Amino acid sequence: MPCLQGGDADATFKTDCVKTSDVLKACSEHFVTQLPALVDGVAFWPGENIYSQGDEGNFVYFVQAGRVRLKALGRIQHEVVTDHTETAVAETQVWLRALHRKLLRRALQAFPEEERSLLWSASKGAGGIFEGF
Repeated sequence: MPCLQGGDADATFKTDCVKTSDVLKACSEHFVTQLPALVDGVAFWPGENIYSQGDEGNFVYFVQAGRVRLKALGRIQHEVVTDHTETAVAETQVWLRALHRKLLRRALQAFPEEERSLLWSASKGAGGIFEGF
């Protein structure tokens, strides 16, 4: 799932990439501060595919360090709940934080106000990754 935030080969390692994500701006600080405990670290070498068009979108990825290139195939918009509409390739060595869709869904069920905020934000075009969530 793209939600690929930031990323530059010379950038500092972003330990708070989940907390500072644009995708989660609609959420309360209380909710967002709990999400980093649910993510796993993943690394990719230059040239490796992070995901490809047609892959099932089971993860939201946050770029912690490195640079990712999105190759849009068909649609430009980053809608990622069912199938990817682009391919993400590591341009440099990339460190990602991956949040599994099931864990995000369970967290949102435990915080119904947050789920409403995210879905409202998505309906306003601010968070296409949650369409159909």
